[in-house]
Amino acid sequence: DIKQSSIKNAGHGAFLTYLGARVLKPSAAARSIRLLREHIIEHDVRTQQPLVSETIGGRKMSVTLTGDNLHYNDNSIYWSKKLSKEFFEFSSRHSSVESFNEDEVQCNIHREVKKLRSKIPDGKGIGFLGINTESDYITDDDKIFSSYPNAFELGRYGPHRPDDRKINLHFDFKNFIHNYEPSEWSYEVPEPMLNHRQIVDITDDTTGEVHSIAKKHTPIYVNEVGHDPKLHTNVLIRDKNDRSIYYYVCIDEEHALKRGDTVELLVDYGDHYELVRERKGYGRANTSEHLGGDNDDGARLRRNFHEREEVEKDISSLKVYEMFHLVEFLKDKIFDRINRSIGSFKTGHTDPLRRGDVIARRRLHWVGQRLSGRLQDFITDPGVDSNSEFICKIKKTLRKWRFVSLPALFQWLDSDIRSVLLGELSEEFLYQTRSRLPNPLNETVWSNIAIDLTRKTTHSLAENMLCYSGPIKERKSYLAQDLLKHAKNAAEAVRNGSNAINYMSRNRVHEPDVENHINQLSFVSPQRTIKK
Repeated sequence: DIKQSSIKNAGHGAFLTYLGARVLKPSAAARSIRLLREHIIEHDVRTQQPLVSETIGGRKMSVTLTGDNLHYNDNSIYWSKKLSKEFFEFSSRHSSVESFNEDEVQCNIHREVKKLRSKIPDGKGIGFLGINTESDYITDDDKIFSSYPNAFELGRYGPHRPDDRKINLHFDFKNFIHNYEPSEWSYEVPEPMLNHRQIVDITDDTTGEVHSIAKKHTPIYVNEVGHDPKLHTNVLIRDKNDRSIYYYVCIDEEHALKRGDTVELLVDYGDHYELVRERKGYGRANTSEHLGGDNDDGARLRRNFHEREEVEKDISSLKVYEMFHLVEFLKDKIFDRINRSIGSFKTGHTDPLRRGDVIARRRLHWVGQRLSGRLQDFITDPGVDSNSEFICKIKKTLRKWRFVSLPALFQWLDSDIRSVLLGELSEEFLYQTRSRLPNPLNETVWSNIAIDLTRKTTHSLAENMLCYSGPIKERKSYLAQDLLKHAKNAAEAVRNGSNAINYMSRNRVHEPDVENHINQLSFVSPQRTIKK
């Protein structure tokens, strides 16, 4: 069942309810035991070997063949011992086994099983040999459910579409552009892709949110235990063929279920998920080092600055062909679609913009600027043909990524999206000045007055220089007025705080208004957990 998770702020969760057990009637059980003892699992039938297809680009797929008696013995993996012996003696004497007919083998066990199966509609047989029906079972309320040490498949996590498979370079840029949401829904798999690390990513390329096909599969609703010792892992993550992620339910004996019991399915995402945990506020650093989640502006900027540095580092090492394929991917999968959505919004022919759309559009602009710088390196490199088709196409595409329509768009945005956009632009300004203004908005480094002044200053810069149209001289004039006002207000706040401190020291009384002035000068003390 899919419903609200029992974990706070975890959204939906997946739940398993044990409805009870049914066991074979004594006569059917005795028959099954007798017949199963006379069978073996035969792994050497050539048509049952795994088949793999490889397409252009190195994409591999598992192939399954279907058909009547395709693998002999009615496609069953269980062979009677006598039938198995006869089959392999026949195959050792003949180059082809097409003429082998299991019905000609004098095997009473095989005939009995085949007769039982013939009375059951196709696909309705139950059990290892497929010889039982629902009428052969009775309810047993005393049975508890525990699958350990085995597990049963819950379903495929991904991939569901060819687009769900990406090389790590393309995924990393998509993850940055969509504000790190795709990293919540991705796994790396062992199989390489085009000589790169391969990432299984079940989010929509345009929005960064889980796509509609993945939402139809149970595994995406399975939450994780994190570092909470009170939570227990009962779902395992495994990859098939080094390229597909599957979830398996494994209920151990200690947590066995009685009839009617319901348990939330929980998985452990592992260490690779730690940065996502930190952004959400429940990682190790959040508890042991008191690092804030992404709702803490200072902590979020520290992480985002690191991510921007990684993006610039990746761009600086790109080769021409790598940049070409990266730009093509970002253009076709993200830019073109978001740009159309923004264009339709401005003409009133679409639903309101998402917050993520304006962030993604601005980050494409930012990435485009850095890619243009790397492109200039290629153009000035005598070893690179600056007139090649790759270079010309990259140059033409990057020109379109400039967010020149921002002032025209800004006036139509609601206050919530305006605030989000100003926050994104402020982050860009603070990233540029990080060497002179370290740890901006960090409450353990800067006072409340300093943080407020930084935030208001960067917002004014963003509004006047990037979000408003008009002559540059006029915009600079408005900016100067804003900066003067912010500086005046900050100086007044410092003066009020100083006077409040003097007042408190003379009168030794606590008054709310006085304390508020003092708090404007205060910092948040750094906290550490001391291990004994």
